Formats: sequence, structure tokens, C-alpha cells
Amino acid sequence: MSQKAPSSPDIKSLILCVGFAVSAAVSWRLQYDFFERTKVVEGRIAALTYGAHKATVLFDVDGQRYSMLVSRLIGSFETGDPVEIRYDPARVGIGNHGAELNEFASLWGISALLSVAALLTGLSAFHGWSRR
Repeated sequence: MSQKAPSSPDIKSLILCVGFAVSAAVSWRLQYDFFERTKVVEGRIAALTYGAHKATVLFDVDGQRYSMLVSRLIGSFETGDPVEIRYDPARVGIGNHGAELNEFASLWGISALLSVAALLTGLSAFHGWSRR
């Protein structure tokens, strides 16, 4: 009776795993830095833009009104809905780059997805789940 030699990790999956892990770490760090330097203000949905999942929100900072486009993958907006906006005081009003919805998916969604991708490709590399 012969035994199989232990297989080595799949190198392509390992490289992919490292890429996802590095991307996730950078994403977490950038979002954490954004989270630390920002403030939260309440805004209101002014208009639905492309259906109920994309909308224009208005919010005020120091007496000045700003607008930005926001979207949700899960859930929908209705005109007049209150929403929390997390904004960077140094960049507010510069496109959408200085503000985001203060929701988990908006703030941390990409980082979480990259982390899950790193985990799954790492498991694939070491458990032989990938195609060789």
C-alpha cells in the first residue's frame, strides 16, 4: 500500500493570496486613517439618482451646504431619508473624495472583501482546493 507524498502549496494561489493580503492591509490602513481624521454630520437624501440605490445627499458643514452622490448595494434610499455622512474637514467639498456614508459597507466593505479573498485563496493554496 503506497502513501501519497504531501503536496506542496499551489504557488499561483499563494501569490494571489499575498496580493489580496497586501491590498487588504493597505485598504484597512487607509480607511482607518480616514475614520480617525473625519467627523460625522447628518445629511438628507435630496433626490434619487439612478433608482432607489443611488441618491444625492445634502449636508451642511459650518453653515455651508454640500452635495454628493451616494450608493448602497443592500437597502435603498427614499427622498428625505436622514443619513450619516462621515467627512474630512480638510477635503469636504472636493468631489466625493472628502466624504462617505457612515455605514459599514461604505467605510470597510472593500477592506473586508479583500481580507476574505486573501483568506480563501490562502486556504485554497494549502488545502489543494485550487485547480492545478
